[in-house]
Amino acid sequence: MRPIFPQPKSADFSNKKVKIASISSAGFNLKCEFEGDLAASAIAHIEAEMNKQCLILPPFEGEYTIKISKDPHDPRLEGKGDEAYAIKITESEAELVGATDKGAYYAAITLAELVVCSGNGVYLPVCEIVDYPDCKTRGVLVESRYNDFMTLDDWKAAVDDFARLKLNKLEVAVYGCWSKQYDDKLSEQQYIPFKSIPEFKNPKARKFYSVKNGGFVNIPDTDPYMFTEDFFGDIIAYGKKKNVEVFPLFNSLGHNTLLPRVKPEISAKDEAGNPTNSGLCTSNEETYKTLFALYDEIIDRYLAPNGVTSFAVGLDEVSEAAFCKCSRCAKKTNQDKFTDHAIRLVKYLKERGMKDIYIYDDMYLYIFDNLNEELAGKFKAAGVYDVTVMDWWNYGASVDFFRGKADKINNCFGKNIVRPMSGYWHWQGWSDTTPNIAACTKTVKEHNFDGMISYSSYEPCLDYNYAFLSECCWTLTDDEDGSVASFAKKYFERYYPDNASEAEERWQTVRHRLHSYNYTEKPPANSEFAQYIYSYVKGGIDYPRNHIAEIIAKIDADPYRYLTYLRDLNSRANSALDFFISDKATPSAVNDNFIASISEQVMYSEQFLTLYRIYKDTAEGRMSTDEVISLVKGLIRKLKGHMLRVEQARIECIRHQTLRMMTINLEYLWELLAAAEEALAEGKTFVYDPEGALDRSAPVFKYLR
Repeated sequence: MRPIFPQPKSADFSNKKVKIASISSAGFNLKCEFEGDLAASAIAHIEAEMNKQCLILPPFEGEYTIKISKDPHDPRLEGKGDEAYAIKITESEAELVGATDKGAYYAAITLAELVVCSGNGVYLPVCEIVDYPDCKTRGVLVESRYNDFMTLDDWKAAVDDFARLKLNKLEVAVYGCWSKQYDDKLSEQQYIPFKSIPEFKNPKARKFYSVKNGGFVNIPDTDPYMFTEDFFGDIIAYGKKKNVEVFPLFNSLGHNTLLPRVKPEISAKDEAGNPTNSGLCTSNEETYKTLFALYDEIIDRYLAPNGVTSFAVGLDEVSEAAFCKCSRCAKKTNQDKFTDHAIRLVKYLKERGMKDIYIYDDMYLYIFDNLNEELAGKFKAAGVYDVTVMDWWNYGASVDFFRGKADKINNCFGKNIVRPMSGYWHWQGWSDTTPNIAACTKTVKEHNFDGMISYSSYEPCLDYNYAFLSECCWTLTDDEDGSVASFAKKYFERYYPDNASEAEERWQTVRHRLHSYNYTEKPPANSEFAQYIYSYVKGGIDYPRNHIAEIIAKIDADPYRYLTYLRDLNSRANSALDFFISDKATPSAVNDNFIASISEQVMYSEQFLTLYRIYKDTAEGRMSTDEVISLVKGLIRKLKGHMLRVEQARIECIRHQTLRMMTINLEYLWELLAAAEEALAEGKTFVYDPEGALDRSAPVFKYLR
């Protein structure tokens, strides 16, 4: 039997199996003894998995019976929550019982995982299972930063992926803003069209080189598809059919520049009363009139019709500029402004029927240092304590857990979740965040929190992290290292059944390099070599930035440390890649992801090792111009080969993010090659100057950046 994610709590397997069908021919019938969306989804899930695994299509009219029912009084399920279920498979029938329709749906998901095809037969193991989750809250936040061009079908696929893992929350960041990055523009995302402020939007372009198409792709500014087609409500309705509550994150104060730019009258003001185009003036009633009108549209159009009672108001990472300094606001401290604002938002949302209102912890924990009983008392006095959910986020693991303030984590608020990282993968390839998720799981267990909703983008390449999140939420453990190791073993047994041990061994050689946050050592970390972190507009650094020159300067300042790292990474990544591209690896989307992610480490390490070598050797006369040309051509071939792997492995709606960053690397190499070839044609000896190798005035330079 292949491993199941999440692993059932109690499973008693005999050595027997029962044949229920033959390949392409059903020998069983499906019966569901209740009606509704989840009943239909339970039947549909089994039908779809039978088709995918065994090529069996309806009608299912065989003698073997698979029966689905619900019984809240089943003694096996009493006291285990409404998502509990039991499965009993005998040689004559399979009985699936849920405490409610939610549990019955999960029983159907597990049954589909138990199906085994062998020879011409389709089998189920004779067994008994009783299963239920430890955490009532299990989910993923899909950040707005990189998901603009997900279609409705893409969002439905996300719901399907999370439902398969028995995750029950999908938080969608429908509004959020960041600093200047590409095109010297603020990075601002707005996913919902608002009738009260129709100009409240910010389209985005897609620019990258496509190896597959053999040229540049330039799609002009386009609003997010969720905005133009107004399908947020459709995602919510679809989620209900899969026991996934879809709800919005609409940020406030922090990560908030688009709204105050569109409506400067509600923006935070400086001491002279001028709008800062950031944050909000919390002394201005127009601010709340505007915000609450937006909240009303979200609730009336999307949440209330679907019975959704969750809402996230964000309030994280509020900069000094986001706090208003007008004459009225100046009478309050930032701490009081922040708390009063949070309570006012929560109070309004409670009045509108919201029962779980999420607020990030970081301002209270790190800036004001007041996440305590006194703060909780203010929420109680305002009558909103019962609906407030404190959202404790942390993306590092044990080395710097909660920035050294883990000892201040508490449950003075009655409702709490922890938010680990499950993958913000556009910085680079896929990243292994299981150490962070494991550390957060330990926190949930120690403090009896409600569960976890991870911070993420959506991409199937993050399946490894999603599956581990599911496993941890379903069965809590405080054994961080043990849970990470046992999960890895299970994952490779599932996806590499013929060579699981070797697949895991090769992956382990590079695993600790596959994350943006370096859990095990001081920098350098592999994210230091990705173009992403050099794309921000920074004071004192010319924009657009020459990230290659910045990286080579870092290497040159500490060559032993950086070159040792890059050589080690290159050796490890090449060793791992050799397996995943070989015939020993089981073909799958998971394997394609491993290839693309590990290939990126090969590409980055070789690129900077080679460029640094060219830099030093041409300066000291040890390298001919012909050799420079040959080496740079080799880097271009390998980079384009990796970009093609990305185009093949990543889903279409998101791949442009990574390809744009790699295109910037490609453009740099093209310009470097042209400079070397020009020197050769003129009979000159080429000397590589990382800063001077680029023409910053060139249209393509500014176009990409």
